[in-house]
Amino acid sequence: MNRSVWTNPNMVACGVNDLRHSHPWKLETLERRKAEMDTIAEGVRKWKIDLGNGRVLKTDGIALKTRIWSGSTMFCSGLPAPEGATSLPYYVVTITWEVQNA
Repeated sequence: MNRSVWTNPNMVACGVNDLRHSHPWKLETLERRKAEMDTIAEGVRKWKIDLGNGRVLKTDGIALKTRIWSGSTMFCSGLPAPEGATSLPYYVVTITWEVQNA
């Protein structure tokens, strides 16, 4: 079984037949966990999601986009922020999927 291909027909999202263009997924964490998020994102990039009718969602050849922003000190329903912090740096990775022929 090829684990990089998701083909469970019971898990296909509503409206999947309307997919025609690119679809960004944003993954976000605290900047101090950047290395972990990069590892996760690289793993997700290897996924191929079977949409049926000979179509697949893939990330082939599409670079990851990253950015850092500052936001609320309330992360994950209230984990404590470092003492004196008024904001925390967050790290965002955007993975862009495209519908391609299988």
